[in-house]
Amino acid sequence: MNVARAAKILCINPETVRRLVRSGIIKAEKHGSAHAWNIQLTEDHRLTVRALADCMHCSTRWVRYLIQRNAIRSERVGRGHRISVPEGIKLMQIRLKN
Repeated sequence: MNVARAAKILCINPETVRRLVRSGIIKAEKHGSAHAWNIQLTEDHRLTVRALADCMHCSTRWVRYLIQRNAIRSERVGRGHRISVPEGIKLMQIRLKN
């Protein structure tokens, strides 16, 4: 995935993604020109409630409801929740089956 897509999924600025790639926190390979990256999100990355809601095409209220009902495992970071990438993928697969 490219920098813009990774930034949208992680709900951070594209320049922050580039900085994380340069520091080695996010694994990426150069693809083509110097500004094109192939970014690989791993299990260590976390999604915000808004990012998961965008991926699932639902409201943030619904994601928060699922967190309260323990349908989604999340961790608290300050006042917000962060959901692991595999947990988000599992939830989206369940949603596609129904």
